[in-house]
Amino acid sequence: MKRDYLLNELGLSKEVVDKIFAEHGQALNAEKQKHEEAVEALQTKLDEANETISKASESKESLEQIQSELEDYKNKYEETQATLDSERKTQKIKEALTAKGGQDTEYLMFKLGEVEDVEKIDELVDKLKEELPSHFGTQTEVKEDKKEDVEIISNPLEKGDSNKTYSFDELSNLSAEEINSNWEVISQSLQN
Repeated sequence: MKRDYLLNELGLSKEVVDKIFAEHGQALNAEKQKHEEAVEALQTKLDEANETISKASESKESLEQIQSELEDYKNKYEETQATLDSERKTQKIKEALTAKGGQDTEYLMFKLGEVEDVEKIDELVDKLKEELPSHFGTQTEVKEDKKEDVEIISNPLEKGDSNKTYSFDELSNLSAEEINSNWEVISQSLQN
């Protein structure tokens, strides 16, 4: 609506036109105020929504990080469990070998190879014992076998004087031959 239209076309007085425009301006200002308040309320809601989205994004990142850490711990647990199971299996095999008189368990485990079913270890050890009987037996049997192979030579020192003792000065003046021939006496002197 234009002022000229009201004045010239409708023939209203200037005072009436001013009052109409004043009233119209107030109505426009009231509507403008309502819209500005609505825009401010929407802006506040938009800001809150953006903040919520930001927090949710951070929470999602935190959740993803926690899930990643949880997966790492799960993998470490599974690795540790596998290692523990392997060590238990090895220990059972060593115990079975030792119980049957196995002497060199590391070598015997090598000869056994990979044991799939630990429950059948006794059968496998019996079979290995048949194949390698020399690697099985008690410690006493092994020591007795070694004693038979060893010839003990008695070599007493005849020249040594068991009552004599040597001082450090005297020892430093002895030759290698004298030390060898009197070693028992010298060793006792050193212990005293």
